[in-house]
Amino acid sequence: MLSTHRVEIVEVDFSPHPNAETLSVAKIFGGYDYVGKTSDWVGVKKAAFIPPDSVISTLRPEFAIYASMTKAADGTMRVKANGQLIVRNGQVIAQVPGTATYFRETGLPPATSFRFQVFAIRNDKKGPRSSVLTVTTVTPPVSAAVLAEVWSVHWKVLSASSNANAKVGQTWNDSWNFTPACPAATFAAASLARSGSGYSGNTTVGGSCSGSGGKINFTDTMRIQLQVQDAKVQGGTWTATSWTGSVTLHIPAASNATLNCSAATVQMNISGTP
Repeated sequence: MLSTHRVEIVEVDFSPHPNAETLSVAKIFGGYDYVGKTSDWVGVKKAAFIPPDSVISTLRPEFAIYASMTKAADGTMRVKANGQLIVRNGQVIAQVPGTATYFRETGLPPATSFRFQVFAIRNDKKGPRSSVLTVTTVTPPVSAAVLAEVWSVHWKVLSASSNANAKVGQTWNDSWNFTPACPAATFAAASLARSGSGYSGNTTVGGSCSGSGGKINFTDTMRIQLQVQDAKVQGGTWTATSWTGSVTLHIPAASNATLNCSAATVQMNISGTP
C-alpha cells in the first residue's frame, strides 16, 4: 500500500551560510532549514518541500541521522556532531567533543599568525569546514628576548689614556658566544647579569707594559654593558637580533726595579650582529 504525503510549494529565500562560503541556507515551511549549494539555486524562488521525518523511519539505520537532528535557537535544524576537528594552518591538530565550545593550544611561538578552522564530524562523516579564524600570538617586549648563539662584535675606541696602547677611532671585530656565556677568546669568560633588555658584568684580559727596563705582565679589568635593541622569532623562540653597548678597560699601575707603568683607562663602544 502506498503512503500519501502532502507536498508544500514554498517560497525560498536563501541567505549565506555562516560557516561555508559556497553554501546558502533557506528557511523552509515547518521549521526546517535547507542547506544547498548557492550556485544550484540562482534565480529560484519556489520549491516543493516534504519534511524528512514524514517520509522515512528514523529507526532504519540508513536514516538514523535524522533522529539526531535538533532545532537550534535560530530555527535551524542541525545534526548533532559527536566530534569536532581543529585545523591549524591546514593541518588537523586536535579532536574535541561535539559539545565543546572552546579550544586552547599552548606552546605556540610568539608574534606569529595562525589560521584556525573547525570540522564537525559524526561517525565517519565530516561537515563543511568553518570560516577561518586568524589569531596572532602576543609580541613580547624586547626585554624578553633570548641572547644566545655566536655574534660578530664590532669594537671602536672612544677615548684612551695617553699611555694606553690604544688609539681613538681604532676599530676591530671579533666573535662572542652567548651559549651559555662568553668563552675564553680575546678575554676570559664573563658572566653577564641580566636586567630586562640590559646585560652587565666584569671580566679580565691579560695585559703588559714594556720599555727599556724590560716587560711587566698584569691583568686588566674589563666592564661590559649591553642593551638588546631588536628581536624576532627564530626557531620558535623570541631571540635578540641586535645589541649595542660599551666596554671600559681599566689598566692597573705596575712597576719593578727598572720599569714604572702608570694606570690607564680605555673607553670603547661595541655592537653585535648574529
